[in-house]
Amino acid sequence: MIGAARTSLAIGDKAIAAKCAKHGTQLDLRPTITEFNRSFINNRIEDEHLVRRIFSQCKMANEYSCFSIYEGMFFRCSVAPFARERLRMAGIEFPGPEVDGIQIHGNPHLGAEIEARVKSKEPLKACSYCLGSSGPMVAHRQVNRQAGKAWLEEDNRADIAFARRNLRRQAVDRWLHGPVTILLLPAFFALTTTPSPGRS
Repeated sequence: MIGAARTSLAIGDKAIAAKCAKHGTQLDLRPTITEFNRSFINNRIEDEHLVRRIFSQCKMANEYSCFSIYEGMFFRCSVAPFARERLRMAGIEFPGPEVDGIQIHGNPHLGAEIEARVKSKEPLKACSYCLGSSGPMVAHRQVNRQAGKAWLEEDNRADIAFARRNLRRQAVDRWLHGPVTILLLPAFFALTTTPSPGRS
């Protein structure tokens, strides 16, 4: 089965369904997606605690399991393999993909290393330039060369501030809608066990 989200592609739903039917594949079309989270940015996130919070709530690395294989390496998300090239376009130096990747070929510990990486709470190196799924929503659109140049010159400090606020809102929402914990304070017991005046 193929699960697909509608975007602004030229090919229509009927044509896609026909191709799937021809090859015996079930098609599950989702609602049209017109916006995406702004994730990879031009400004480094200097607050390491914020990087960890973004990573812990990142749907790409956790909920969606957007694993990638690139140049013979396994990556926990789809952003990390291309961090160096993306930042190079903006004139920013960044290590190669091997800092976040796991070598696949000739690696006798591949299974254990992948399992450890997928379960790890440690952010990837690329996370220092990524808002994960905590960034603001931006319209899905194609850009020309001029718009692409402007994209590489954007100052994303406001987006980092948005992600910080967004994470706080998410934390409050989880607290309000999560399991309720009732705290029984010693003072409460003292009040309820103190005899009333005139009573022994």
